This record gives sequence, structure tokens and C-alpha cells, in this order.
Amino acid sequence: MITYLGSNSAVFKDCTFNAEGSNYALWIYGIKNVEFDGCTMNVGNRFANCYIEGTGKGEQSIVVKDCTVNAQSADKTVLNLKNSNDWNVTFIGENTVNGLKADSNTGSAWFQSEAGSNAVKVSVGA
Repeated sequence: MITYLGSNSAVFKDCTFNAEGSNYALWIYGIKNVEFDGCTMNVGNRFANCYIEGTGKGEQSIVVKDCTVNAQSADKTVLNLKNSNDWNVTFIGENTVNGLKADSNTGSAWFQSEAGSNAVKVSVGA
């Protein structure tokens, strides 16, 4: 597992993540803007736990561009959005999820919003 924290932004470009088992491959903690560009995520049943401590921190942004997720079991979604702040998730290009089921609340295999999270805006860009 990788924990990435303490920065205003992070870009993961052309990365391959290999993480088997039932833990998150990546914990994104305290980062307002995160981008995954051209990444492949080979995971057990979930990929990233996204969290910012406290409330009133403004909108948190995640951009997913031309990424593929391959999961071994359908337990969770790719992104777990936590806390009481707003999230803006943008999908650009061709993004594919293999092996995960859609969340019952969001209807997406890409993300779930845990109890206590505020609004989640989803955009599909060019």
C-alpha cells in the first residue's frame, strides 16, 4: 500500500499499480487535486481511499483520464470518497473497469461516497 499525503496536488502519469488482496492500493490523504492519467490499476477489490481531514475544506478534485482497472473480486469500487467535503470527479477519454460492480448509491463502479460525504459532481470531459 502507498500513502500519499500533504500536497495540494498529485499527478500519477502512465503508472501501473499492482496490489492484490483486500486492502486499498493507495491512500490519498489531504490532497485537493489528484489526477490519474494513462494508469493501469491491477487490484484485489478496491483501489484508492480518498480522504481529507475535517469539514469546510472546499471542493476536492479527482481526474481520471484513459485509465484501466482490473480487479480480482467485485467487493468495492475503484475510489472511496470520504469525509464531509464536496468531490468533483472528472472522466476524460476511455476509462474501463473490469471486475468491480457498480455501487448501489452512485450507480458507478468508479466511486462510492461514504456516509457523511456531501455532494459528488461527476463530469465527462473531452
